[in-house]
Amino acid sequence: MQAVPAVLFADVLALAVEKGAGIYADIKDTDATLPTLEALKSHGIERAILGGAFDPRAARLLEAAGSPPYPPRSVLVPLGVDPFEFAQGADVIHLCWEHMERPQDALTPEFFAEANRRGQKVVLWHEEDPDRMAVLRELPVLGICSDRPELVHPFRAPADWPLEIACHRGGPVNSRRKTLCRRPIALLPPGSTMSNWTCARRRMAMWWYFMMGGILPAAPPLVVRCPGTILRR
Repeated sequence: MQAVPAVLFADVLALAVEKGAGIYADIKDTDATLPTLEALKSHGIERAILGGAFDPRAARLLEAAGSPPYPPRSVLVPLGVDPFEFAQGADVIHLCWEHMERPQDALTPEFFAEANRRGQKVVLWHEEDPDRMAVLRELPVLGICSDRPELVHPFRAPADWPLEIACHRGGPVNSRRKTLCRRPIALLPPGSTMSNWTCARRRMAMWWYFMMGGILPAAPPLVVRCPGTILRR
């Protein structure tokens, strides 16, 4: 396995600030709970959820530090425990039930009614099964973890679009689970001209070269005028 340098948490926070993204911090070491909170505050990040990995003490530490209502506190809930008792006092119940045969059957209207009564949101486990995901994405949950984001919120192109959708996780440097795209693609609105195509193709090529660390794509950028007309391959 290729050795890669660990990404610093401070760098992740700086990128979140730059992109306007939120942070869901799954804290593996309970002793890192309060330092993580201070790091978020020092970067001015307000969109965040903090939680301990199967350790409710992290939520209690945040409560004692006076952090509620910011950031919301999450607790990962394993199999074999009462989720409401285990995550008592947390803002988010993060269920880790992926190893159940049919975990979706346990997510009944009564379950969500009890969560709502307690003022708790629900986040679901790491899910990649298309059949289970078809049920889960219709439930009133805050979020679903997955390596296959195209299943969480699938995009279905109109029938006259000459597109095949493929989603890839990670980049070429800092991700162990990575697949590189074969070709960058740009979508242009109806009525776009060839000059629009030239500009889009140039920008896509520059973006690819920068994001992929100097790696050239397997094929030139594909620019599509939506719906349905490929300007040039």
